[in-house]
Amino acid sequence: MDIPPSVPSHHGKSRLSGIVYRIVIISVLVAAMGSVVVAGQSADPQQSAFRVYLPLIVTPATPLTNLSAITATYLGAASADELNGAAFAPDGTLIVAGALPGYAPPGADVIVQPGATNGAVVRLSADGSSVLSVLRIGSIVRDLDTNASGALVVCGDMGVARLNASATAVIWSATPGNATRCAIGADGVVAALTGASVSVYDGNGALIGSWTATGTTASDLVVDSSRTQVIVGGYTQVNSTLQLPWIRAYAYDGSVRWRSYDVSAAPGLGADSRVERLAFGADGKLYVAGSINGGIGASIFSRDPKDVTLPLGARLVKSDEYSDSTNTGSVKIAWFGRFNPEDGVLELAQGLLTRRTSDNKGNSVSIRAIAADERGRVFLAGDAACCIKNRDQQRIAGVAVGPYESGEGYIALVSEDFRQRLVWTPYAGPTISGGSSAANALAVRNGNVLTVAKLNLDKPRSLITVNAIQPTPGGSTGSEGYLLLWRAP
Repeated sequence: MDIPPSVPSHHGKSRLSGIVYRIVIISVLVAAMGSVVVAGQSADPQQSAFRVYLPLIVTPATPLTNLSAITATYLGAASADELNGAAFAPDGTLIVAGALPGYAPPGADVIVQPGATNGAVVRLSADGSSVLSVLRIGSIVRDLDTNASGALVVCGDMGVARLNASATAVIWSATPGNATRCAIGADGVVAALTGASVSVYDGNGALIGSWTATGTTASDLVVDSSRTQVIVGGYTQVNSTLQLPWIRAYAYDGSVRWRSYDVSAAPGLGADSRVERLAFGADGKLYVAGSINGGIGASIFSRDPKDVTLPLGARLVKSDEYSDSTNTGSVKIAWFGRFNPEDGVLELAQGLLTRRTSDNKGNSVSIRAIAADERGRVFLAGDAACCIKNRDQQRIAGVAVGPYESGEGYIALVSEDFRQRLVWTPYAGPTISGGSSAANALAVRNGNVLTVAKLNLDKPRSLITVNAIQPTPGGSTGSEGYLLLWRAP
């Protein structure tokens, strides 16, 4: 039988927290003639026998404490830089995007679009050891997405643009406004989010639908081409003291297919809750990340999204005290879930929070990017206040992480059943004086994971570098891009 992960006592930490012990009891019938019959099979009742119970303790791989980093490097020039998007091209090369003023590394092709200033889409070799090209477009790229065939879409102050697979040319572009998020479907359909306005384009760039998503804030969207729908998520300020999340699937013409959460009231659930990120996993499921100001149990995220009067029960997985918001005040914690994109039904969910070392009280963490592989394992990236679990044991390619600093970036990997956190580590280096380093985007392909971050240099600190093409920041003030390519266990 399977014994679930230990649930920590409300009075303190469990020493077995986070480790799943599977104990298999084998009942063996030992007969007088020396024959052995496994329980459940037939045995001669005339034989004298006794039962022997042999406990076999099987422990799955413990959480990784040494991340297998392929490349970890700064990326940027002397001015303020940031990276906001990450993708893999079909040939395995890396694509990152953001704002990189003056960035023109030696040996790289630099292609400049008309009117472009600081916006950049950078293509690197598959191991991150060299920069192949830089495409200048707009003044900032805020998001990037790709589909299985390698079609790329980027968006920002210039609107939205469809690029070729090598990110060296624009195939078509549109100007819906200053777009904050964009997505591309398997059939090449593109959706862009500008404020609360959704614009949908066919594979040739022709507008096929546009509408405004009601609610206070629309945070993110994905294109579900197999069902000809765009799924959008955000939150609504329903009254002066409460924010409630919503997820909606729209047909390409803007008509609503289904809704999850999306209610005007949630009696007894007073914690502000938001949907902040959406992603399609390689397993075909919809993944949603959000935030809660307070405890999970006081949030609508503890309830069924189709009927908020129903608790989630076993679908809300609590594997340890970092996924269960006991001893937590009014801090911003994270939540993520797996949904069926056909109807918006929630399959599994989990909370995520950090804990202060001084008193073990729950503390803040944000999810800024979410992805999933073919197995349904969930990849997370963002920033956290003190402190993630087993923080001081973490290594990046054998290098110990540096001292904690508020707003430090992290990456995480959660098993497909949400019962184990296989990776959870910062990438902080040894130098410390106050700078934050939030991870903004990630991509997963064939077991490799590409994560990009923005390091605040106004209060400079270092980040760990491995096989770096740029081992130090390009400048000393403002901000710097950071790229981490790692191998999932």
